[in-house]
Amino acid sequence: MAVIRRATPADSPAGAELILMAGSLVAEHLFDSELQRAMSVVQYLFARPSNLLSFDRAWVAGEGDEVAALLHGFPGYDECSLALSSLRFLPSILRIVGMRRMLRFAWRARQFLVPLCFRGERNYFLVNALAVYERFRRRGIATLLLEVAEQEARRLVLPRLRLVVRADNGPAIAAYQKFGFIVLDEVAYCLCPRTGGRIVWMRMEKILT
Repeated sequence: MAVIRRATPADSPAGAELILMAGSLVAEHLFDSELQRAMSVVQYLFARPSNLLSFDRAWVAGEGDEVAALLHGFPGYDECSLALSSLRFLPSILRIVGMRRMLRFAWRARQFLVPLCFRGERNYFLVNALAVYERFRRRGIATLLLEVAEQEARRLVLPRLRLVVRADNGPAIAAYQKFGFIVLDEVAYCLCPRTGGRIVWMRMEKILT
C-alpha cells in the first residue's frame, strides 16, 4: 500500500526524474535532448525551497523504501512569485548549463510555456506535474495523489483544480476524466517550423463542489 508524504530535499533524485517523466517532451525540446543536463538542473531546483520545481511544493508516494510517484503543485496565485523566486538560482544554473544554452533555454521556455499558462483569475490549484514509475502503475497511486491535490485545494479554499496534459496521452486523459476533470481547450505548439512538427496540449479543469 502506497504511503503519501510531503517531499524533502533528500527526494531530489527521484523527484527530478519523475518531474522530467511528466514533461519529457518539454525537457527534450528545451534542453536539446541533453537529458542529463536537464536532470542536473531540475534536481538542483527540487532540492531548494520556494521555486517553481521545489520539494516544498511536492508530495511523494512510497512503497517500502522506494519512491513510487510524485505530485507537484501549487496555487495559481503563487506561480508568479515562485517564478521570480527561482531567478535567484540563475548563477548556479548558469554554471550547470553555460551561458549559450541558458539563453537558448530561456527563449524556448518563453515560446513554449507561456501559451500553456492559464489566463484570468488565479483561484485554482495547479497540478504542475504528476508521474508514477512504470512498475508502480495500475495500483491507484495517481488517484491517491490527485486526492491530495484536491484536499490541498480545499484547504486553501480554492474552487478548482487545473492541469495541462499532452493530447496524445490517452491513459492520463482517461484517468483525469474519471477523476472529474473536463477539457477546457487545446493548445498547439510548433516544435520545428521548418519540418512542421508540433505537439498538442489539453488544458483541463475540475470544479470542486
